[in-house]
Amino acid sequence: MTSSDANELPYDDNENLDFNGYKRNGCKTAITYFLYAITLGFLRLFFHWFPTWHLYATHSKCSLRDADKVLITDLYHSLCKIYFVEEVEFVTSPDRGRPLVAYLEDGSVHKNHQLRVVRCKKLCYVWSGTESKFLRLVGLDVGQKCADYYSFAGYSEDERNLRLATYGENDINVPLDTILSLFFLEALTPFYFFQVFSLIVWFLDEYYYYAVAIIIMSVVGIATSVLQTRKNQQSLKNTIASCETVSVRANDGAYHQILSHRLVPGDVIEIPSGGCVMQCDAVLVNGNCTVNESMLTGESIPVTKTPIPKTGALYKIQEDAFHTLFSGTKVIQTRVPPDQKVLAVVIRTGFLTSKGELVRAILFPTPSDFKFDQDSYKVLIVLAIVAFIGAIYTVVSKSTRSIEVGYIFLKALDLITVVIPPALPATITIGKLYALHRLKKKEIFCINSKVINVSGSVDCMCFDKTGTLTEDGLDMWGVVGCDDQKLTKPLRDVDALAKSSKLLHGMATCHSLTIIEDRIMGDPLDEKMFESTGWCLEENSTTHTAMVKHNGNEFEILHRFPFSSRLQRMSVICASRNSDALQVFCKGSPEMISSLSVAGSVPCDLREQLKTYTRHGYRVIAMGSRTISKDRDIATTERTTVECDLSFDGLIIFENRIKPVTAGVIKMLKDAHIKTVMITGDNMETALSVAVESGIVERDENVVVVDVDQSVDGELRLLYSVEESSKLDSCFSNDVILPMSAPNVRYAMSGASWKRVQMYFPQCVDELVREGVVFARMSGLQKQQVIQELKKQGYYTGMCGDGANDCGALKTSHVGISLSKEEASVASPFTAKQNDISCVEEVIREGRAALATSMGIFKFMICYSITQFTSAIILYGIDDNLTSLQFLFVDIVIVLNLISTFGRTKPSKGALSKERLEGALLSLTSVSSIISQILFVIIFQASAYNLIHTYSWFTPFHFDQNNVLALSSYENYAVYVMSLFQYIIMIIAFSKGEPYRRAIYTNKILFCDVILMTTICLYILFYPANWVKTVLDLKVPPGYNFNLVVLAFAIANFICAFIAEDLIVGYVLAKKVYPKLYQLFRRRAKCSNKAASNDYKVEKSNGFINRAYNTFDGET
Repeated sequence: MTSSDANELPYDDNENLDFNGYKRNGCKTAITYFLYAITLGFLRLFFHWFPTWHLYATHSKCSLRDADKVLITDLYHSLCKIYFVEEVEFVTSPDRGRPLVAYLEDGSVHKNHQLRVVRCKKLCYVWSGTESKFLRLVGLDVGQKCADYYSFAGYSEDERNLRLATYGENDINVPLDTILSLFFLEALTPFYFFQVFSLIVWFLDEYYYYAVAIIIMSVVGIATSVLQTRKNQQSLKNTIASCETVSVRANDGAYHQILSHRLVPGDVIEIPSGGCVMQCDAVLVNGNCTVNESMLTGESIPVTKTPIPKTGALYKIQEDAFHTLFSGTKVIQTRVPPDQKVLAVVIRTGFLTSKGELVRAILFPTPSDFKFDQDSYKVLIVLAIVAFIGAIYTVVSKSTRSIEVGYIFLKALDLITVVIPPALPATITIGKLYALHRLKKKEIFCINSKVINVSGSVDCMCFDKTGTLTEDGLDMWGVVGCDDQKLTKPLRDVDALAKSSKLLHGMATCHSLTIIEDRIMGDPLDEKMFESTGWCLEENSTTHTAMVKHNGNEFEILHRFPFSSRLQRMSVICASRNSDALQVFCKGSPEMISSLSVAGSVPCDLREQLKTYTRHGYRVIAMGSRTISKDRDIATTERTTVECDLSFDGLIIFENRIKPVTAGVIKMLKDAHIKTVMITGDNMETALSVAVESGIVERDENVVVVDVDQSVDGELRLLYSVEESSKLDSCFSNDVILPMSAPNVRYAMSGASWKRVQMYFPQCVDELVREGVVFARMSGLQKQQVIQELKKQGYYTGMCGDGANDCGALKTSHVGISLSKEEASVASPFTAKQNDISCVEEVIREGRAALATSMGIFKFMICYSITQFTSAIILYGIDDNLTSLQFLFVDIVIVLNLISTFGRTKPSKGALSKERLEGALLSLTSVSSIISQILFVIIFQASAYNLIHTYSWFTPFHFDQNNVLALSSYENYAVYVMSLFQYIIMIIAFSKGEPYRRAIYTNKILFCDVILMTTICLYILFYPANWVKTVLDLKVPPGYNFNLVVLAFAIANFICAFIAEDLIVGYVLAKKVYPKLYQLFRRRAKCSNKAASNDYKVEKSNGFINRAYNTFDGET
């Protein structure tokens, strides 16, 4: 894709909100406040975590018309639900004699002296009495005709105040909380509240050392989080905050200087000649602007903006992007006729702007639908259930031994603090942080760390073509003229064209080039085309027109209709000093130009010749022209009345070479069983050629080009063109019957076909997307739709593009990678400075390593908690327990120490593995892994506990209720030293190497750490110094017999752990048993949902194309 495609800037028009009204209930409120008092405020804290419950406890449901609070449910495309509780507010007109004016999302205009509104996610929703619902407040971008913008004459100060009351100041206000408020918000989270609960239990249990250590860690954790949050808020605010002085036209025609935060929709502003940073979204109504939109799109090529045409067509922000100046973009230069100003009408301000939309995406990111994140919360619930069961067991068992009730409940609560690991939320981010650091060193930047783990599960990768798979700059190959309804022989040298050639004149004029700092700049394709003509481009600093000259020929470019990916064309209106009429030149896709040309001028061999060039991978552009009268008012002329009845002038052919790394990366992805797809705006034949050259389509695969056509009997049929990719330079295959399930069949379709298939054959969309490899002539919106369909089918989908026309697809995909020179682009979570797709391999490789790290850490933390839980439960049976410093040694010296270096292991080298890394913690493989390790923990701890009872020197532990801290015992020693080795064993077992990470010994710090911890544990086992015995409160058995048996247990545990993890779970279950079970259930599901016949037949429809269509006719 090139920058000449319309830049479809990110705009969230997919809000899916559900509003429910609630009115305060006095009785409910009184009861709730009473409960606050008797629960000492804990109920209010609970409501702080769950505000919807607070709403239910104090309000009753009612109609929206009577509501004073509204429960807003954000459905996020049905992926999940997020709830917001918002107050109903009233906005009153500052001028009693004049109503407030609000433009609503349905195109209506609401006028009233008082507006009833609800604010959610930085947007305002206005109550519409006629519709009986809240409608989103919009700017002048909805329901306006293009010509309407020329009727805005400016506002008086009173009118401005009215609109400020409705729309608020033009300010993207990023919240900046105080350190104190952030501290309380952090400290009152459920996690830290649980920490407070744990500290109370530990202090009551006299675990002072451990409690103090946790307090220090918690304070450091809160302080770090608060400072980082504050820093992020400040950084975002500094980046976003912008206020400049703007020249605004008042209703009396005079121009005044005001601060940009007082701009409102409908203001007429002057764009300064020296350029500026736009503070709002505005429609250009006079003069031209050259704009850099890299902050929004990642595309650094300057874009020329022209005035909106004076037509009756409705303004659409995506289609009319080339007439719109977007907030946050930089105007580089302006051009305007003498004695005139460059003027624009403000259409959106504040959070309604494109920049505001992107900031909202940062403040309110789409919730992750990643399985790992979802399962992590379920695992915490499971741990809570285990803790509850353990607490019940403790209460019941100790009650039978006549132990003091208070002590029993204290121990029960203590057990709960053991099972739920306090460091869990922080530890699972370790892998992502190391991956981010490594990617940054490779100049791959990420603005959303949550996406790192998701990238490890990518199993479908989509690519744009031009600038992504192929080189940015196209080289001119040659031109093909048209004579007597036939294409001439190709000319490699453009100079060979006659001076009077319309094709040559079109190449010199039909472009979007501009001069910036004495250099011609614009779309690379336009640059190459114009450069090949040898003509000169001149621009007058005071005029909005450009001149092209060469050897006495001279054209003045009076008006440009910019390129539209939807229309697949651009055009210019020019004046020649050698002609009294105006010349129109229109270039675009050959299909489009031929359809706009008069039949007598279209070459009869166009289709055949076009296939010849495109099959060799050339990019082909067609040129057409016509003359129009000089009397025509250009400013009000609609492009459809100009871009018609053209004379077909010829073809311009460009070489579109793939980048050197493209084929290698595609092969690596396909070898890893990652589906690769091309989604491009280019011609189908060129796209197919590049797909074969890059390896997206294999040589032995048949490509079926899908279309929808109307048969002779008037019914719609799904048509197929069957093409063998190994014979792209020959005709289509003959007499082939292809069932839809054939393994060597892949589908390709154009944007027009995609639209018709969605409309008339929706039952075929799943199969076509699942086996689709090339989607050509796709608009930005259609690219987004393909990504959404892939996600619906369960693919974790990545998208790599240059960030311009791919914005929607980049943001819709699970993992968007923008190729951009900027360090960060809000168009996608990843931005890569290297200008090729090698970054895709790096992102997936690092993502897999990060996900493997997160999975390993999470499994370890679960097993670590259960290991301590097991130790506690065993010792609770004799009313013993681990001491405070024993807990501290395990948690800080062993666990935290090892976990902090766990994520330093780098990704594996070599080819990407075919094995897909599971991102589900509750998958059969993960659950089997965790359960097997827990079983070994229980078996070997219980064995050590029982074994020590058999020795002659053994003396049993007797609990002293007068000295509850006297916990030293042989049983304690046996269980504790056995568990020390188990923590190290599990960290090794879960620190898996290939195929996603390198071997553990390559992580030198972790490897040395493991050796050091093992040495320390051996020291504690065999010959601890007296001070170690005192500190850890160890009762060491005499001799070494028992110690040697414990060592043997540890070795046996180590062997069993690795056999279970790598052989039984990792190989037998994960690769043999579970896949067969999955296929069995999947096969049964397919059989139960099997559709109608999938047989297809092929018939010859003309001399060089065979059509295949299915046997049903348009039935849905």
